Amino acid sequence: MNKHRTTGLLGMGVFIATLAFGGELGITYNWTIEPGESAFPMEWNSTTFASESNRVWVGENEWYKVYDRTNNLLQTVHYDNSITWPIRILMDDENLYILYRGQYGSGNNERGLRVFRKSDLSVIWSLDKWNGLSNDFYYPEAMAMDDQYLYVANTGDSRDGAKHNIYVIDKITGSTVRSWGGLGSLPEQFNQPYDVAVSENLLYVADRLNAQVKIFTKSGSFIRSIPVPSPWSVSVIGDFVYVGASDGLRIYDKNDNLLWRSSPEDALSTVKAYQDQGRILLLKLYNRSNDPYRFHWLTGPIYRTLGEADFNQPPVPVVSNLEQRQGIGVLDIDYTIHDEDDSVSTVYPLAFQVPDSGTFTPNLTNCIPMRTFIEGTDTNTGSNILVGTSHRLSWDMMADGIQGKIPDFGNIKVAVMAKDQREGMLDLHFLQIPILNGNPALTINRVPLQDADFLPVWLWLIASNDGAVDLTTNGVVAAGGFYDGQMLATGTNTTSNGRSFLFERMNVREATAQEIQQAKEAGTPGTVQQWPALRTPPDRDAKVNAIGFVTEPTNGWWVVPLP
Repeated sequence: MNKHRTTGLLGMGVFIATLAFGGELGITYNWTIEPGESAFPMEWNSTTFASESNRVWVGENEWYKVYDRTNNLLQTVHYDNSITWPIRILMDDENLYILYRGQYGSGNNERGLRVFRKSDLSVIWSLDKWNGLSNDFYYPEAMAMDDQYLYVANTGDSRDGAKHNIYVIDKITGSTVRSWGGLGSLPEQFNQPYDVAVSENLLYVADRLNAQVKIFTKSGSFIRSIPVPSPWSVSVIGDFVYVGASDGLRIYDKNDNLLWRSSPEDALSTVKAYQDQGRILLLKLYNRSNDPYRFHWLTGPIYRTLGEADFNQPPVPVVSNLEQRQGIGVLDIDYTIHDEDDSVSTVYPLAFQVPDSGTFTPNLTNCIPMRTFIEGTDTNTGSNILVGTSHRLSWDMMADGIQGKIPDFGNIKVAVMAKDQREGMLDLHFLQIPILNGNPALTINRVPLQDADFLPVWLWLIASNDGAVDLTTNGVVAAGGFYDGQMLATGTNTTSNGRSFLFERMNVREATAQEIQQAKEAGTPGTVQQWPALRTPPDRDAKVNAIGFVTEPTNGWWVVPLP
């Protein structure tokens, strides 16, 4: 009877699991404030701001001024004495839309909305207290627009008889399409709606004395609100909602999560956010005369993951005893699965021939499938194997044709491989990168896959007798399907077809170069950060960016989940 010297192989490290999405939960956002000392020649009473690629428009007390990008004054437009205090300037390709409200309590009753042709500043249409809106349009405070309509926030106090409404006005004709609101605290009512902003199909209203930012459909249906202390302004720019509140600037995502707010030292209460050539400009709406800076720049966001991700620990198999029965080709293997957060595991063993030299590396040419177990021990392979309990496998080596591998004496190592209940075939820690800088949200693995990562998967498929692959003398070959007969892996290497095969099995695809670059730059467009890794994986000598995505080394494969 042939004798087969056997030894146990501990800790193969086949942790086949998909880790829970962990990137977004640990993200902290940060913006920085930079005084705008001389970028634009604003006065203390500058009331509004608008910009084009080559021109800047600044509204002041009784006029607006137009500057080029080198701060040269191109034009000053002075109104007659009855039109003062332009509070919003908006523009499209053809027209200029100016909302003005006069000085409150000054005795000047002219307040309204005028539309000018940009080419010659001729008036196209106008609305004011005396022109079609009576007292309803008494104290216009803010305005936003989309392709078809202007949205005007109209406010005042109890002496004015103002309606505290939102007006929707046709941009071409100046006719009022609809309005809603009224003084009150109900969801659809307002108490001093001080600002309005449009984002896709939604309308945001800063309802100051109700201490909320209210969100409506454009037709006026209330959706939800965000509690904010005395909001003076609201702007939706890109992926973020900027609110100038009484306690400073607050920045929310579009799910109403508060991401950041300014510190009291920044003195950013009652500011309005504007976008200018990709930057965010903050203009103070009130108390400007006491501030040495008329406006500030806002830079960001820069964000970084905090702390360790909450990993689901993989199962750890330990072989405690490995012994061949005397005189027969039966090998007894005793093993235990340790797992901190699962009660059961899926287990398959796999044997390997050890060369006479004693040098051993697990690969696809020296592995021996273990299929035949006796004395009822086959129940100790497969799924639902209890963790923390000793289990025995009695392998009939002769029935599985070991003599074809080892005709006489030889050494065998045995690996016990374990998988927990999560789906997946590789240890992929996915990061969720938020919508930023015009890029869509992206889910991608944090650490690039290397060729060595694929070998344990092939060993698992062989050990579990997966019907989609066959083990040949040359390596792993696809059995059926699109890759039928194709070589998938040989020795310790995976072929290009093999990677595609595994990615399809895992319901992922290889990330594009653009997606990889987006993940590398993350919140710092144009810059790839390389900080020391704070946790493993990756290796300690790897470099990561703010969200923990590996930016060095750059070789390997990144994947994204398929829908």
